[in-house]
Amino acid sequence: MSAFSGHQETTVFVSAPVERVSACLDDHCRGSPRMTGSSWGTAPPGPLVIDSYRMHFEVTPHQDGSLLRVLIDYTVPERLPWRWLGRLIGRYYARWHTRRMAYHLAVRLVARRPSRPGPATGCHPGS
Repeated sequence: MSAFSGHQETTVFVSAPVERVSACLDDHCRGSPRMTGSSWGTAPPGPLVIDSYRMHFEVTPHQDGSLLRVLIDYTVPERLPWRWLGRLIGRYYARWHTRRMAYHLAVRLVARRPSRPGPATGCHPGS
């Protein structure tokens, strides 16, 4: 049995090959101390409506691109009043968070941006 009491996920189609999506995810992992591989998490205290959480990604090939799945497993806070707030809106916050991350990454991968100085990350066309 999982220690996490809640789960939400979002799947989006990305017009980029699996390798490019994975490279972009890896680039973000290198930039964040909480991320390892394709998942990361926090220990309490987390945001007010969810306590500890683990986020992870799955990327699979699909027709002319990839399917990106962003998942979050979380617990609600144990202390009152945050426990009530977490039970009331924690799932909506978690769903909003996975959607935001998935769509942000999808847009970032297909956006046409002018070249900027700096290292290529795999997140932009032509990098």
